[in-house]
Amino acid sequence: MDTTHCTADQVRIPRVAEGEAVIVTRHGKEVAAIIAIEDFRLLESLKAAIAAVSRPPRYQPSAAEIEAWETDDDEFPTEEEWETIGKRL
Repeated sequence: MDTTHCTADQVRIPRVAEGEAVIVTRHGKEVAAIIAIEDFRLLESLKAAIAAVSRPPRYQPSAAEIEAWETDDDEFPTEEEWETIGKRL
């Protein structure tokens, strides 16, 4: 979220307690919200956490994993095959 900083003597803003919000309207339409800095920091951290989990990295199996998965259920790999697969992991 882009933010703009200004000093309290530049604007007239009511004091807002944590957990409260002041909705600013212009010509009858809501245009902004004033929230406590603690709530703003919480909102920023929650947005970052959601962004981090909403797009997990795409899982790409290794060639050795694919080879192990492609082994028929009836064919159990021999010791030598397991060693070869294990070295690739």
